[in-house]
Amino acid sequence: MRLAIIVPYRDRREDLDVFLPHMVEFLSNKQIDYKIFVAEQSDDRPFNYGRLCNAIVNEIKDDYDYFCFHDIDLLPTNDDAEYYFTEVPVQIFGNKENNESGLPYQEFFGGVTLFPKDVFEKINGFSNDYWGKGYVDLDLLHRCVIKNIPLQKRYDYSNKDLFKSDLKVRSTQRFGSELNLRPTASIRSGQTEKLNGDFTVSFFYYEDFTPTDKNIIFRTLNGFDLQIFTCVNQMIIQMFDGDGKLFQLDVKDIDLQTTNHYTITHDLKKKRLTIFYNGVMMVTDTYDGPFRSENKILSIGDSENTEPINLYDFKLFRKTLNKSQIRKEYYYGIESDWLDLGKPCFFGQESVLLDNTVTLWRVVKTVGLNDRVLIKRPSEVHLPNRKKGQFDVVGFKFEELVNTYDPDIIENKLTYLDLLDGKINTEKFGLNSIKYTKLNNTEFDNNTEWYKIVT
Repeated sequence: MRLAIIVPYRDRREDLDVFLPHMVEFLSNKQIDYKIFVAEQSDDRPFNYGRLCNAIVNEIKDDYDYFCFHDIDLLPTNDDAEYYFTEVPVQIFGNKENNESGLPYQEFFGGVTLFPKDVFEKINGFSNDYWGKGYVDLDLLHRCVIKNIPLQKRYDYSNKDLFKSDLKVRSTQRFGSELNLRPTASIRSGQTEKLNGDFTVSFFYYEDFTPTDKNIIFRTLNGFDLQIFTCVNQMIIQMFDGDGKLFQLDVKDIDLQTTNHYTITHDLKKKRLTIFYNGVMMVTDTYDGPFRSENKILSIGDSENTEPINLYDFKLFRKTLNKSQIRKEYYYGIESDWLDLGKPCFFGQESVLLDNTVTLWRVVKTVGLNDRVLIKRPSEVHLPNRKKGQFDVVGFKFEELVNTYDPDIIENKLTYLDLLDGKINTEKFGLNSIKYTKLNNTEFDNNTEWYKIVT
C-alpha cells in the first residue's frame, strides 16, 4: 500500500525545514511506502486547507492507496503515531507536549488524519469553501457521517431535563397503576438471584439538592448487607462482611448537581470494591472478612429518602466488569452485550419489580431482556476514530486560533450551518468540483515533491 502525505503550506519555511527531515527520520524504519507532497498555496487569497488537499489528491490519486493530511507544525514522537494503512479514516494526532490532551474539542478531525482512497472519494473529499481558519475538519467529519462511514460514537447526557422525564425515583410517591419505574421499587426473585458474588452496579445520577443525610440509591433489604448512597457531595458504598464488620468506600467532593455516570464493581475472589466516575477509576480497596449477602430483595431508593433521586440507565450485572467494559458502558451503553456479561438482575427474566412503599408487596411488572423500560438514549455524538499518537507542536498553539470575531471564521461557521441544514449537497461540491491552477511541481528527492497551487 502506497501512502501520500499531503502537507498544506504557505509562508512557513522554517517549520517546513524542521518537518521534512523529522518525518523522513521517523518513517525510515516503519516499512511504509510513502511520499510527502508539499502543497503550497501561491496566491493572496485566505488559506484554504481543504482545497489544497483536494488538488493534490486529484493530481496523484491513481498512484496511491491512502492519504495522510498533515499539519506542518505536528511532529510525531511515539510509536502510537501509526501511519500504516487503515480501512477507515483515523485521526492519528491525539496528544501533545508530554501527553497533555491536544484536542481543542471532541469532534476535532484535523491535525494528522489518514484516509483510504476509496473512502475519501466516497465522501467527495474536503469541501472547497472554507477559507482561513475553522470548520473544515467538522465539515469533513459530517461528510463521513452522512455517508455512513464507520466512526466512534458517544451519547450526550448533558440535558438534565431529559433525565427528569425519563426516570425519577421518588420514595414519597405511590405507584398507582403505572408500569414505569418512578417511585421506590425493588426486585424479588428466586434463590439464584441473591447478590452474593461478583457484581457491577452502573447508573447515571444527579441531585436537585444537597442532602445533609444519606440519600439511598440502591441497597439490599432486610439486613443492610450493602447500600450505595450520597451525602454532601460524596458517593458512598457500605457493606458488612461475614463477621459483621463495616466496610466503606467513598468518592468525595464530586459534583452531584450535574449528571454523571457511576459504576461500582465487586470482585469476590479479590475481595475488592471499586468506584468509577464517568468511566475513570476513582478509588478501590479490599476488605478482610468474608462477603455476606443473604438478601433476596434488592431495592432502588428507600422509604427513608425525603427527596427524589434522579436516576437513568440503572443496570445490575452479576459480573465484575473490567475497565474497558466500564468505559464502553459509559460512552455507548452495552445493551447488546448483556448476555455476554452475565444476566442483569434488574432486567432478568425472573425479576419482579415491587413497590417498596406500601405494606403489602404488589407486583408492578415482570421485565424480560427484550422488554426493557430504561433504554431511551440521548442524542448521538459522532466522533473520529483515533489513535493515541503523541506529537510535538511547533510554531503555534491551537488555543491561539480561537477568535470568533475573525470574519473568515464567521463565514466558515455559516457555511457549516448550511451543511448541517442540508442546504449543501456534498456529492456536488468537493473533490469532484475542485478548481485550481498548478504552477509547477518539483521533486526534491525520492521522499518529497513540492506543488505550487493557485486556489
